[in-house]
Amino acid sequence: LGQVARAQGDDDEALTLFDNALERFRKIDASAEMIQALNNIADIALERGEDHVARRCCAEALHTAKRAHIVPFALDTLARLAQLEHDQLPQQALFLSSFVIGHPSSSPDAQARCVQLRQTLIADLPLDQVAVAEERARTATFDSVLNEALH
Repeated sequence: LGQVARAQGDDDEALTLFDNALERFRKIDASAEMIQALNNIADIALERGEDHVARRCCAEALHTAKRAHIVPFALDTLARLAQLEHDQLPQQALFLSSFVIGHPSSSPDAQARCVQLRQTLIADLPLDQVAVAEERARTATFDSVLNEALH
């Protein structure tokens, strides 16, 4: 229902629905559904410029994904985290987006988010920083990226 409210342009109602769903999913420990609700809340927060809310949602989603070993949903969250890092830590954003793009378990949505972000970052960053970020992404393991994002 939250997605329907978003599609109709009612982000306030969508946020209420996602929050209610999140509470229900927490009570029954439905990890995948919790992550999806947190990512949906993070999307609204990103659009509203509420970075602190988006970061909080991403952190909880990543902790949940790590605990439940849900790689594709963790990659979806890392894509959102890359968007958050764009302005303050562009090299980190490029690293995260390149990692998500290169991971075989990333969803089409995560891929699309990261491809667009990566193109912007490559145009803005010096070539040496691009090379470093992309080399890090090629050699990083999923666990190392997840642990770095959580700290």
